[in-house]
Amino acid sequence: MPTQCSVMPITRTVPIDTNVIRLFIRFFDLKSDKSRPRTDKILASKIRDLYSFNFDFKTANLAVLDFAGIICTTVNPKCKECPLNIQCNYYIEESLL
Repeated sequence: MPTQCSVMPITRTVPIDTNVIRLFIRFFDLKSDKSRPRTDKILASKIRDLYSFNFDFKTANLAVLDFAGIICTTVNPKCKECPLNIQCNYYIEESLL
């Protein structure tokens, strides 16, 4: 007999915390009109639209959360160590300064 957990549908959600917001704002050069971007529903929608793919959501979510918290930090981001820096708008703009 299946357990409760084995019959529950898998939810394809994108967790949007401050780390994820920072990563997507920097990498994709997204903007928010809000003083606190985490309250911006339009920004959240844009992030979800960019986050579309057809693979394991759980693994992808954890990877994005970890990457944002370890590499793309609020203070002293590790841009030179970042494997995505040549495609990152934030890194490109900072390199031009």
